[in-house]
Amino acid sequence: MDLYNRMKAGEPIRADDPEHQKLSDGYERVLRLTAAINTGYSGNSEVRRILSELTCSEISEDTVIIAPFYSDWG
Repeated sequence: MDLYNRMKAGEPIRADDPEHQKLSDGYERVLRLTAAINTGYSGNSEVRRILSELTCSEISEDTVIIAPFYSDWG
């Protein structure tokens, strides 16, 4: 089972886990995407596109996010 599935199952993830780098990579991705929402101007369609990338799912067109937006994970 990969790291994310083990996390979803509630298993603890140790710092010496062979897949631990995925956590660091994922967190950097979340920081990059939330910064994209919170810096400068992004219209609703662009914010939904970024949220879709963040959550790996389609975001409804009736969703409106007003910055600042915070997330500690996708």
